[in-house]
Amino acid sequence: MRTSARLGFLLGLFVVLFGGAVAGWFVGGVVPAAIRDGRIELRSEPYVGAWGSAPFEIDDARRLPIPFTFADFDMQLEVELGEGAIVDLVVRRVEPRVIGSEIVPFHGRFSVLRLSADRAGPPWLSRTEALLGDRGAGGVDLAPGHTATVWLRGRGRWLEANVAGRRLPRFLAEDEFGSFLVVARGGRAVVRSVAITPVPRAAPWLATRGGWVGLGLLLGALAAAVL
Repeated sequence: MRTSARLGFLLGLFVVLFGGAVAGWFVGGVVPAAIRDGRIELRSEPYVGAWGSAPFEIDDARRLPIPFTFADFDMQLEVELGEGAIVDLVVRRVEPRVIGSEIVPFHGRFSVLRLSADRAGPPWLSRTEALLGDRGAGGVDLAPGHTATVWLRGRGRWLEANVAGRRLPRFLAEDEFGSFLVVARGGRAVVRSVAITPVPRAAPWLATRGGWVGLGLLLGALAAAVL
């Protein structure tokens, strides 16, 4: 009887631990594969662009790309819009990329924070809204000829912004990482400075499947101890 009880206990312990490990495996699958498998390089150093007396001018023919890929970040952008200009700050930009010798095919994904001179409209746009919506629609209304400061932060898929002292509602992007692009149309704009600071995640091991499996085993062991 004692042997049967011991075998039953060991079997129950195995089931609980196995269940915890399996649960951790599936939860770890929620982490983007590109980050989990280390197939993309996330920038860990701050990025600073400042052009002093000759700021970076953008218009329909010239863009400002920031090709580095960031996960969580804090961003400060100083921009001045000319008459009739619309500026799209493209955030969490994920493009098809080469992995090994293969190109991973998919449609590029991104979110847009729109700034406009003299006309207001929705501040945030999804990829579909930006590509298929009214390209002349306004965004955060800014006075032309004046420098505005844009504060932007990304935590996971959530984006938060403050433009010229106006706090905007949060926006849910499609990805937890990506690069940046600043584009203008309908007029000229100048970018006076941009600074992006990567923010380390509180628990980097949560970006690995092994970390979640380990957590599942630990919780399973605690559950077994309680039972």
